[in-house]
Amino acid sequence: MNGHDAARTWWHQARRRPVDDAYTLWFNAQSRCTHALRAWSTAAPARRAAAYRAYLDELAVEEEAAGMLERLHLQAAA
Repeated sequence: MNGHDAARTWWHQARRRPVDDAYTLWFNAQSRCTHALRAWSTAAPARRAAAYRAYLDELAVEEEAAGMLERLHLQAAA
């Protein structure tokens, strides 16, 4: 095996799987959701409504990412 073949083999093994990308997407969404929940819980009364709406937006993104992760996980298991 020459260097070019070794590099190509390494590249194919190093590529991320779609489920890995979905996990990263979910993890980041979950982190943002947690931050928004904390911001809502500590918001001043005048900012509570806006903080709640921001939390709901982040929660929707997290739920969508979790659903995508679950679908990919089920496909990989099949």
